[in-house]
Amino acid sequence: MTNRYKIGEISKYIGISKDTIRHWQKKGILEINRDDNNYNVFTDQDFLKTFKINLYRDLGFSIANVKELLHKEGTDEKKELIEGRIKELDHEIEQLLYQRNVLNNAIEMPNSRELHFKLIKKTFKLKKVDSYVPSSSSIGKVMNEKQIFITKFVTKSLENHDIFIEVSTNEDLVYSNHTFIHCFYPRKKLESSTHFMEQINHFSKENHLQLRGEMIEVHDLKQLLFNDFDYIEFYIAVKTFDE
Repeated sequence: MTNRYKIGEISKYIGISKDTIRHWQKKGILEINRDDNNYNVFTDQDFLKTFKINLYRDLGFSIANVKELLHKEGTDEKKELIEGRIKELDHEIEQLLYQRNVLNNAIEMPNSRELHFKLIKKTFKLKKVDSYVPSSSSIGKVMNEKQIFITKFVTKSLENHDIFIEVSTNEDLVYSNHTFIHCFYPRKKLESSTHFMEQINHFSKENHLQLRGEMIEVHDLKQLLFNDFDYIEFYIAVKTFDE
């Protein structure tokens, strides 16, 4: 004799709500007969089908994919859907790991940066963003008419992350293998003094360099997430007198 179950029993046995079961019925992936009193009556086969639907949904399959899995009988046909879901999961895992690493790197960034100058070689590929620079990001007299850019940028603390950058021109730019003076500077000192440019000029002369004129202000994750703009990070393009 075939067993008969009420919706509440199915809900309890499988561990899902009655509303979830009713939702699947409305979506057309679970068709249940009714008794003379218009109540849902689940057979053993319905029980198994409901269990399968719950399993598929737990594995992240969409309602449309669940419907296909229930109707496909061939192993190869089901395998194709499963492989598709694996690809989706791989992409989701990659995105989640990326987000986790970005947030970890953000909270590990130091609270303050000491002033220092060093020379580095770097390629910037900047794409202009259609946005105005907020007044809170202004660095006073040093830079005028800035435009926000986004670029793939590599640092010791954060690799291959989109970083917001301000530059002193309003065009899409590519700095290919330029030499830059890299430095951090406290914002309050920068806005209240011209000493910053004097230090840059002094550093350039000591290293027999000439300023190209391009100045790039970088906003890292810590600044963006915590609204911490107490310091500014600069890249200033330079060249030797022989270039």
